[in-house]
Amino acid sequence: MKKSILVLFLLLGSMTALAKPLGVAIWDPIPGKAQQMIASAQAAGKIHQALGASVAMHLDTLGRLHYVLAFDDWDAWAAFNEALPKSDAWREWQGRASADPAAKQVHNYFMEEVVSSEAPGRFTQAYLWEPVNGNVTAFLRDALAAREIHEAAGIDVSINVDQMNRVHYVMNYSSHAAFAKQRATPNAEFQAFSQRFSAAPVGRLVEVYTVTALP
Repeated sequence: MKKSILVLFLLLGSMTALAKPLGVAIWDPIPGKAQQMIASAQAAGKIHQALGASVAMHLDTLGRLHYVLAFDDWDAWAAFNEALPKSDAWREWQGRASADPAAKQVHNYFMEEVVSSEAPGRFTQAYLWEPVNGNVTAFLRDALAAREIHEAAGIDVSINVDQMNRVHYVMNYSSHAAFAKQRATPNAEFQAFSQRFSAAPVGRLVEVYTVTALP
């Protein structure tokens, strides 16, 4: 891992300044170095937590590591970014990672949390959407409507917007069995919603993947 974990972007004007800032870096391991990538990320996580960030790590079905930094508010985000370059531990970590890289960074999102579940499940499926013509407001209207249907069916949903105004719709299940049951049980209300959405789509689905949280 050669690059800094965070991209220090300001969010675009369509988002509220009161939401929780999130930084997400996605890493693709160099062949044969998946375990080294995880160990390196865990070492970075200890440093970032000591500097005031909340850290979560997930592996997706493509073998990539999703490294997530969360902050309670913008003041905490600012304090973290001021402290990070002054950290001897962080500079030492960067030196080790540069000397023997274990992964290549393939994406780096800076997002503002719009809706977040307090207790994400043990099985998570993420949908990355690109709003048509950049109309995030129109897409979020439909995303929130979909969330109401999914949460009524017992699925925890998180919705985030990244710095490119793409929407991440994340569905959290209590178990793989809960996911399987949901897939096997048609949801008439969501089917009707999907038909309405497909008739006049305000977003394009870019990517779908599942992730597993690391301890």
